[in-house]
Amino acid sequence: MLFLVSSLIVYSISNLMLCTGSEGAGVQVTSVPASLVPYSLSFSARVSSPRPISKVESNCSLDPLQYLNTDQTQATVKLAAGHKFDRDVELLIYYKDAHQPTAVVEAGQASAEPGSLMGDPVVMVSLYPEFPQSVMSSTASCGEFVFVVDRSGSMDCATNYSEQQESRMSSARDTLLLLLKSLPLGCYFNIYSFGSRYEHIFLKSVEYSQQTMEEALKKVGQMEANLGGTEILEPLKHIYSQPCFPNQPRQLFVFTDGEVGNTKEVIDLVKKNSGSHRCFSFGIGEGASSALINGMAKEGGGHAQFITGTDRMQPKVMQSLRFALQPAVVDISVTWDLPKEVSVTVLSPPITTLFQGQSSLIYAQLTGQSSEAAEGCVTLKYSLAGHPSENQLHFSLRPAEDTGLTVHRLSARTLIRSLEMEERDRRGQQDGGVKEKVVQLSVQSGVSSSFTAFIAVNKDNSEVIQGPLVRRNISTARAYTILKGSRPRTTLRGAPSSK
Repeated sequence: MLFLVSSLIVYSISNLMLCTGSEGAGVQVTSVPASLVPYSLSFSARVSSPRPISKVESNCSLDPLQYLNTDQTQATVKLAAGHKFDRDVELLIYYKDAHQPTAVVEAGQASAEPGSLMGDPVVMVSLYPEFPQSVMSSTASCGEFVFVVDRSGSMDCATNYSEQQESRMSSARDTLLLLLKSLPLGCYFNIYSFGSRYEHIFLKSVEYSQQTMEEALKKVGQMEANLGGTEILEPLKHIYSQPCFPNQPRQLFVFTDGEVGNTKEVIDLVKKNSGSHRCFSFGIGEGASSALINGMAKEGGGHAQFITGTDRMQPKVMQSLRFALQPAVVDISVTWDLPKEVSVTVLSPPITTLFQGQSSLIYAQLTGQSSEAAEGCVTLKYSLAGHPSENQLHFSLRPAEDTGLTVHRLSARTLIRSLEMEERDRRGQQDGGVKEKVVQLSVQSGVSSSFTAFIAVNKDNSEVIQGPLVRRNISTARAYTILKGSRPRTTLRGAPSSK
């Protein structure tokens, strides 16, 4: 499991960008010695898991891991003294028996209304399957890989909102070149590119060899963002109309930076052909449509990735390729066996894909009273390359107390995202009160949504604070420049606690 803490503290110490509305010169903030900075920063994390914690690694120096109980399911980790928060803090947490399913039951909020999401206990089931090696190796070299690359004019823009970043077209080329060099011998492949029209390198998919790879690499290196608009539907229709090779399951890898005007039609087409084509989607740049990228991957039985820079591109690309080389998991079902006085409401969307190396989470609301000794059972069934499999997990219904409602808020976030997708799909129709449900759930749980926002409130009189934001300069040990611009803009990211 990976946790990420941003190195951008308060006003983003290392990458601050503030724009003033004046036309005057940029304001220089004077740096001071680190010893004179009038505040200090520290970071510690408490890790709690149903499984024993094996170790914690980081790209930064850590103090020794401190276990809080004898079965090593709870521990604290701290950054070593002297960390300057000059880079992102990544924590890699390793668990024992990681492939075993786990369940955590969390007690509801005492002040919340019984029967509501925040008032009832919530269970989080974590699945991290491990498939038989004999099945995995038998399909490792099979497949037809069809790459679909966006070459619309917007692909000439920077990957991130910065002049120093490479273009989206360059990022897409690099990603595609890496994939082409990593394909297994014996598979088939082809490359399509699209804008207002579409092109393909080969008339039909060809067998992967040194010669065909080199030909494809040469043509990919010449790709430019010069095909106009973003019309992805027609190339997809053409690809789906082509006959598949026997025993070579077709995998689509789609690279795009934008949002199309017919998102629902594109996703419906992907869903219609998901029985014979899996779809792995890549959003290039910060403006890529999450509805399009996630929707294509979800309905196509694949996996979605977003690439906004080059630092983590390679592991993301290789992860998708590893998933594509795995056999498709089908006939997935999840059933619950609970005491008759307890009912379950599943809050997560149904699981449609399972990959080795990727965890899947199920959130469910438990309504009703049960004894402290009562147990529940959840059963996962699926079929892998014709081999049926069943995983059964028994868990105590006694909820964990004083957890900060983390599981409740995660489940609320999952439900809110699902409802937002439902609302988008129903645009122009009666929404059935979806917006009201999202607002109500967001307010109850404290999880933001597309229809709500956080506002500042004076705790003394419980009134909303009026007037413009007040700017406060904070001394830092590094110099930075406040840049001028046409309108105020602040780049802020999550930060660890300060004191």
